[in-house]
Amino acid sequence: MVHVSLGKTPSDGEQWAWQSKAGDVGQPQWQQIKDQLDELRLVNLGHGAFETKLTRRPVLVITGRLIGNAPELFRDYNERAETKGEPVLELWDRETLIGLLAENQDALLRGSMDGQLSLIHR
Repeated sequence: MVHVSLGKTPSDGEQWAWQSKAGDVGQPQWQQIKDQLDELRLVNLGHGAFETKLTRRPVLVITGRLIGNAPELFRDYNERAETKGEPVLELWDRETLIGLLAENQDALLRGSMDGQLSLIHR
């Protein structure tokens, strides 16, 4: 499942765009979502509230990991984007998400995670 969400942080002049996918992403899944990632990074028509003048911060959020040769495909994808002067894609994988939740005292799920992080990291 892939889902695109938008968010704005006017104070720092950035507009976040997230695309989420459940589970691990290998080469077959990467090939399936690559065009959607291009759209996330480059197309200005996706949502009426999208402010094209703000700096775009595109993020791929996955509940698993990049597996197989997907890490190399991700790196190559960003190197090509950087060469063209396009926005690069951030990756928030399982470990990143756990870290963000564990470090944030205000996280909604933090109370349910205290003492259980060692179980999740297995």
